[in-house]
Amino acid sequence: MSNVAVYLIIMLAVAAVIVIACVFAYNRRLDRITSGEIRDTHNSIPEPRTTVGVLYRVILMAVVILAFLSISAANGKLISLQERVNQLQSDQSSLVNEVRDLRDRIDQEKYLVADSWWEYDGVDYDAGTVDMEYMVSLKEYSEDTAVTLELNGRSMPMERTSPGSFRGRFTLNLFDEYNRGMLYINENGTTRGESVEFPENIFWDFLPIPSYSCEFESGSSLGKMKYSGTYTVITDHPEEIESAVITYLSGDRELKTLDITEEVQSGKMITLEKGLDLEKDLTFRLELVTKTGFRIVQQTVMIYEVPADVESRDFLRILDSEGNTLWEDDYI
Repeated sequence: MSNVAVYLIIMLAVAAVIVIACVFAYNRRLDRITSGEIRDTHNSIPEPRTTVGVLYRVILMAVVILAFLSISAANGKLISLQERVNQLQSDQSSLVNEVRDLRDRIDQEKYLVADSWWEYDGVDYDAGTVDMEYMVSLKEYSEDTAVTLELNGRSMPMERTSPGSFRGRFTLNLFDEYNRGMLYINENGTTRGESVEFPENIFWDFLPIPSYSCEFESGSSLGKMKYSGTYTVITDHPEEIESAVITYLSGDRELKTLDITEEVQSGKMITLEKGLDLEKDLTFRLELVTKTGFRIVQQTVMIYEVPADVESRDFLRILDSEGNTLWEDDYI
């Protein structure tokens, strides 16, 4: 039972005693007046209903005060509990991070490779090749340790440059896809393989592959698709761009083609063309021609009403100067 309930019962009991005492005293006075023992005066005992009314107001006020004090105390406890919960959540999050870091450290202890990195020595755009220097360092090694890097089934021996450090120089295809490389470490006749980081698509480091920063608004009115907004074409190598052309499409219809070479080279914001007759989507087809002769074609649905109608239209293609496809991804 709460403190408020106890106080309330005590107050009701006291009130009942006071009411009974007042009723008894009032009836006794009436009996004395009736028998002539005393005469009625202005300072008579209050009537029981007056006493009950006064007591009701006093009790009601006391209950309100007690409720206010109890609510304030409960609110303080809730705030304190919330602070403790927040602290516990913070402690739990820190503990989870510490456990994760500990697991990562334990996992890292299992591997012989301490670090791996690479540098590009040069690129031949005509041949479509890249010269790479790949380096690794080992945690454990001996004079007999031999290291080989394997990529897409091709084994490439690496030479020791210092104790525990190995280096390999390779010529790779610019447009081949490479999964995680495998490093094979042979020591005393025992070979152990470990996966190492390796760039999946090397051309991303050399060609101006585009992406967008957009702010669009769209809706429908009287069966027509309304739109507005701006966008910026972002590339890592804008200095490699010879020309940039964008075509606005809706469905399979080409609506308008614009030369945006200056905007792409400088990273300027572009305002959407007004008055385009859209169906259920607005699609961009961007064509970049590089100074080295490659053509990058990217098609992206930017605004749409029904996702199912547009999910297969996006693609990225890289073509040579003769129109041959060197690399493509349909994004589906």
